[in-house]
Amino acid sequence: MTPTNDTTKAHRHAGIVFPADPLQIISITGEDRSTFLQGIVSQDIVNAKTNDVLYTLFLDPKAHILFEAWVAILPEEILLLPPQGTGDGLLSHIKKYLFFRTKAKAEISSGRFAIAHTAGPKLLAILSGHLKSGDGAVREISGGGYALFHPSTFQRETPVGPMADLLIPTEALPDLQKSLTETITSAGGAVLSDEGFRTYRLEMGIPSYPSELNDQHFPAEAGLESVGISFTKGCFVGQEPVTRIKFQGKLNRGLAGFVLSGQEPVPSLPETIFDTATQTHVGTLTSSIFSVFRGETIGLGYLKNSHAEPGTELALSSGRTIHVKPLP
Repeated sequence: MTPTNDTTKAHRHAGIVFPADPLQIISITGEDRSTFLQGIVSQDIVNAKTNDVLYTLFLDPKAHILFEAWVAILPEEILLLPPQGTGDGLLSHIKKYLFFRTKAKAEISSGRFAIAHTAGPKLLAILSGHLKSGDGAVREISGGGYALFHPSTFQRETPVGPMADLLIPTEALPDLQKSLTETITSAGGAVLSDEGFRTYRLEMGIPSYPSELNDQHFPAEAGLESVGISFTKGCFVGQEPVTRIKFQGKLNRGLAGFVLSGQEPVPSLPETIFDTATQTHVGTLTSSIFSVFRGETIGLGYLKNSHAEPGTELALSSGRTIHVKPLP
């Protein structure tokens, strides 16, 4: 089946994508693995339970976002799933904190798993025949591997519905890819292209690295405090400014959703957003794509709070009209 960019069936049932480029999964092993990670990530790893799945951020000392990753707590190891193309960079960052006496090892889990991303309101019911019994966020797949179910809310606790990463043993990929595809499409779902899955994430208002998540932004600006940061775990890199922003600070900009005039893609991103009345710079468009499901061009970006009221009409530097739209 040819993968599609149309996310309609994924929104109504479920969608699956088998990415063209392999994901670099990082494995953390050793008896100090939890305490080691605890000091360099924003989530509470030490108090997580086996089979938990967490979303975490790696910050610099000023609390700017360096990396993001999904974390799976397995019985004998912790797996980190960073965005495609960032595994080597994240591993290098992690190893800066891995001292000689630390009983932990960090490495790329090369060639061990292929990955599929899945999403949709009926996802769990559709996948149930492929999963072994269990009630954790990590579920074993009958043909081998794991399903990692994400929290059902994301930025600013916005409901995004069921989403899961499937870690499929490389040797089992041909058979499982065929059976998973048949299961999802027979239930009314769709096989998405890489662009189709990116579109789905944008439609749900989920920020991505490096477009929205990078060292120019704080977690709070992206609305990630509730899903990605523990304020009870104690010290970690970036903890003091993160806490100060939450309890004392006031940010003047935040993540926003947009609808753009026309269907043509924005040729170059990021692009400046202007207040048409004053011709002042009020934000930046960071992602944009045409959504077949919504029948309009949508986008994400950062906008001054003074201009974030839904329906506000603004303009790109190219002159194209853009309206503020609630997320998702």
